[in-house]
Parts: sequence; C-alpha cells; structure tokens
Amino acid sequence: MGDERIKDIIEDIDEKEEHPFDIKYRQHVAKVDWENVSTVLNDEERVEHLIKPWM
Repeated sequence: MGDERIKDIIEDIDEKEEHPFDIKYRQHVAKVDWENVSTVLNDEERVEHLIKPWM
C-alpha cells in the first residue's frame, strides 16, 4: 500500500468518527438562554453535579 492510500484510509476513518465530547454535549446539554437564567447553583449543588460520572 502506498503512503497516499494509507493517508486516505486514515482520513476516511477520522471523518466518520465523532469526538466523544461532541456526542456527550449533544446528548446531555440543553440549549439555555444564559442571559435570562435567574437560578444559580449553590456550592453543595455545584459539587454534586461536578462529581457525577459522565455516563
């Protein structure tokens, strides 16, 4: 296999796979109008959310 063919195969694989962070963000982060959010997490709630596993 030539170098060009190998590069083509790698590029095809890269284009098909989605980055795990993008998948997580798309599935779990809702669109929020942050300018109009009036609720703020207190310290305890913030810590609870930060220690939750991603999956």
